[in-house]
Amino acid sequence: MSFTSDLLALRDQRHTKNHPLFDRWVAGELTVPQMARFIAQHYHFAKSVISTFGICFAKTVPEVQKFMIGNLAEEFGIGDEYDGHHYEADEDHGHNDLLLRFAAVGGLSAADVEQTELLPGTRALLDFLWRIAYNEPWQVYLAAQSSLESQMVGLQQRLLPAFSQYGFERTDKRIQWFAAHETADIRHSEDALALIAKYVTNDDLAERCRRGVIEACDTRLRYYDNIYRAYVGPLPELTQSRR
Repeated sequence: MSFTSDLLALRDQRHTKNHPLFDRWVAGELTVPQMARFIAQHYHFAKSVISTFGICFAKTVPEVQKFMIGNLAEEFGIGDEYDGHHYEADEDHGHNDLLLRFAAVGGLSAADVEQTELLPGTRALLDFLWRIAYNEPWQVYLAAQSSLESQMVGLQQRLLPAFSQYGFERTDKRIQWFAAHETADIRHSEDALALIAKYVTNDDLAERCRRGVIEACDTRLRYYDNIYRAYVGPLPELTQSRR
């Protein structure tokens, strides 16, 4: 097994697409307001985690900096077309704008989302990424961060078909954030893995990347555990035994 295949296997063992939150989602057992409250937590995570990119950017090489700039351009919606979707020139289409659009469907205004208190699991996930950005080589940060971002592809492949149960067509602009992450993160994850494979040049660094991926994915699972408890109810017993 190659090093990057090893990282993918570690990710897949802890993939959040299999979390009970999303089992309930695809079964049609959540309400749109519950989804909106989850999105409010993700909004704060996404808004804050972008700053950790700056630490990695300062440490890394120009080839990786160029990759990160492209990633950030899509996050902020720079350009009239990205993520495989066309947007009108006057339409807000940064990823956080798309999150706010969906939150509004669930009854949360932009002000409501901004004022949402971060759950402990959200704070813990952000704290982990800040710590690894500061304290580890940039390769470890990139491996950990991309192990989280790349999960969006499989997750959205589960969630998008389920939206019909909640009254949304797949092309509905109100769920554009979900559709965007089904496509853009394929390219992001492939590019990130290629860069990790190129610049992880010794066994010690490779092992630190493995540990970073494990901790990132485990912390992300606990983040979803916290969201489930806060907005849905007690976690299923099997899920609790895995933590």
